[in-house]
Amino acid sequence: MWRRLFLVLSIGFTGGAWGATLPTGLRPADIAQLVSVVGFGTASHLLRSAEPYATWPGAKVGMEIPAFGRKEINLLGDANGSVPDVLLAPRLFISKGLFSDLEFTLTFLPASVSNFSSFGGLLKWGFYKESSSWLASAAYFSYAEVTGFSKGYSGSNVEFGVAFSKDYVRMCPYFGGGFLFARGTVLPEYAATPVLSALQTTLHLFMGVEFELPLNITIQADLVNLTPTGTLFIGYHF
Repeated sequence: MWRRLFLVLSIGFTGGAWGATLPTGLRPADIAQLVSVVGFGTASHLLRSAEPYATWPGAKVGMEIPAFGRKEINLLGDANGSVPDVLLAPRLFISKGLFSDLEFTLTFLPASVSNFSSFGGLLKWGFYKESSSWLASAAYFSYAEVTGFSKGYSGSNVEFGVAFSKDYVRMCPYFGGGFLFARGTVLPEYAATPVLSALQTTLHLFMGVEFELPLNITIQADLVNLTPTGTLFIGYHF
């Protein structure tokens, strides 16, 4: 059931958007702008409180659906791109408690599913629990890779940050921030110069809330490169 739902939603959300074509004639400044949109927009998302999961079962499984604006990608270079106004990048999300207050999250969408493919992970360490402090606190490190636009764009991103949360039983708000680094590369046919890649850095701020209902529903709002984005998660917490 989960696999069928995941495939249907993923193909529907990503097939047209990420199969669209990038503009040609991209110069270094254009590629940097592209990386600041796509690279930052496809970073891994915490979608979790700072409180660590137990070793067993301690798992959260479902689908995350990040959405971010294209920021006028079609106007870059020769202004002949066909990228839609909003890009959706759904990924399967699996988070698991490990040991010593560590938690690992895996996100992925295989290339066989759609024109967009992604693979990433996030490692979180809870250094304060609510039992010993008013707020739970954690540090995290994330990495993600992405390929899209009929493989015209490929890139990766890395982030280091901290998060804080307060548990109210069925509702758990959280917030945090980190430093985000993204690198992206375009195929030669899209570039006007031999420069095909760019590296961008920014401050990433976020806040969200987890709802523990029959389903686990998480909503996270992000501010990346002074641009608001959002992510919805729907799944189960075991």
